[in-house]
Amino acid sequence: MESAIERNRLFRVNDRFKEWIVLTICLVRTFLFLFSAYEKVIDHDRFAKGLSKVSIISSYSTLIAWAVPTLEILVSILLIIPKTHRWGLYGFTGLMLVCLILKKPYR
Repeated sequence: MESAIERNRLFRVNDRFKEWIVLTICLVRTFLFLFSAYEKVIDHDRFAKGLSKVSIISSYSTLIAWAVPTLEILVSILLIIPKTHRWGLYGFTGLMLVCLILKKPYR
């Protein structure tokens, strides 16, 4: 019984450490999305051409080619603002799920 109490005490973290972890996760995801959006805007033709090869979304490839980097920048802004971390994390998860669903392996 004594060891269970000791183990429970080891896993307790203070609020400052929790905030630091959340901030670190948000900053890493912000960097990931901003870098990704930058690459998609810089090499926009290649990104749009790649989207046009996906049969499900080929007719909307031009719209999606501009919407994805815009949404990535918007989610990054939400992740930077402390009061909107949760919405930014929801947006990040949503965009990642959409990309995972639409991902087509190249042969």
